[in-house]
Amino acid sequence: MPFDVISTPSGEHPTRDVFRQSLRGFASTVTIITTEDAGELFGMVATAVMSISLDPPMLAIAINRSASSYNALTRRKAFCVNALGTSHEATSRQFSRPLMSDRFQDGDWVTYAGAHAAFENIPYLTRAQAAIFCETHEIVHYGSHAVFLGAVKEAWTQTAADPLVYCSGQYGRFSVDVA
Repeated sequence: MPFDVISTPSGEHPTRDVFRQSLRGFASTVTIITTEDAGELFGMVATAVMSISLDPPMLAIAINRSASSYNALTRRKAFCVNALGTSHEATSRQFSRPLMSDRFQDGDWVTYAGAHAAFENIPYLTRAQAAIFCETHEIVHYGSHAVFLGAVKEAWTQTAADPLVYCSGQYGRFSVDVA
């Protein structure tokens, strides 16, 4: 057997630790999911983000049901996915702080004031690689997490691609040349 980690006996579910260890090699773009609820800003770091459909545009985010932003995301039914660049590592670390009020202290955060009323006052990072505004289409609960299917209503992007990635417990980069 070429694997150097503890395996799961045949027919049994893997333990939480074995499953977590097996996922450590999945490199993911670091994002900050933001929303606003009753005048309070909410945000959290997430790497479980994926596109679902281009036509119509939809993405999915997976959120732990015990996360401090979970209830606000459920009530507001609108959110922004801010894809971070390599210059945002400190911002990502800021969003790991326990107090929500501390999280928006770093970075160029502004609140949405565009044409879609559903996103009014939702914060976004002006220098993010991308800011994707979604209305919650459906929430699917499974175990410890909920998957929010977000209908994309507005998306902004930078021309330079220099995403902040997270893999094996560390931040990194994956640079590409954009013509």
